[in-house]
This record gives sequence, structure tokens and C-alpha cells, in this order.
Amino acid sequence: MTTKVTVHANHGWPVDVTVIHTDGSPFLGGPIRVPVGATRDFFVHSGADLRIHEVQPSELGATAGDVARPNTGLPVSGYRPQSDKAVAIVNENKAAEERILRKLDSLAQDPAVDRRWLAIARTNIEQGFMAMNRAVFQPGRVALPEDQAED
Repeated sequence: MTTKVTVHANHGWPVDVTVIHTDGSPFLGGPIRVPVGATRDFFVHSGADLRIHEVQPSELGATAGDVARPNTGLPVSGYRPQSDKAVAIVNENKAAEERILRKLDSLAQDPAVDRRWLAIARTNIEQGFMAMNRAVFQPGRVALPEDQAED
């Protein structure tokens, strides 16, 4: 059986991948480096293992403040690195959403305001901003363990 492993180096640091023999020794050639923002597939078979290591700033000879990090996606499956423009747009959207939510908070203090309709307004506003931000960030679908086919 062959197993396919996809490595996404999307947290601002490169990733080193080493194929390990069943006796624990690495395959010749040492680790393969997946650059920041790149995706690479690896295939293992015959009982081999993969060692996957996110390279840290100290290993690159720099401190965290010295290394330029891209706008990376959340450490959540499906999210990807974002451009400065996309991040700025979503940050503007979040500020606009907060202003509207504060208006709703203010209305909630008025006993004459219908709580049910206020709750409906809050839910729809939150959903609308979430949809708008997803339109900008465009998170992708994720692979599930059951998606791996046996060869």
C-alpha cells in the first residue's frame, strides 16, 4: 500500500520532510524542504515513515522578528495565506461590523425595542459579515482521512 501525504507550508515557516526507513535511518539525501506558501505531496510505502518538521526561526539563523512572515491563514484546515489587500479589506469589514453590533447593544438597553427582532437583526448581520469575509478569504474545502484511497 502507498500512502500520500500532502504538506502545506502555510504558517510562515518552511517545512522539512524526511522519509525514514523501517530501521529508523533516513533515506539518502536528507530532508526535503517545502518552502513557505508551497504545497507538496509525499508518498510512503513498505513501512516507511515521514518525519515532518516546521522549521523555526532559530534554525534559519534568525529571530522571529527578523523573518518576514506572509499573511498566513489560520491554523485551521482550508485557510490559506492572504494578500495584504485581502487582510486590509477584512479588517475594515470587522470594524464596520463592530460599529453595527455596538448600535444593536445600545438598542438592547431600550425596553421598548422588540428583543426577538433585535436578535434576528444581530444574527443576520453577523452572518452577512461572515459571508462577506469568506468571499474575500475564500477558504477551501478540506481532505478527510476517509478520502485516502488504498493503492
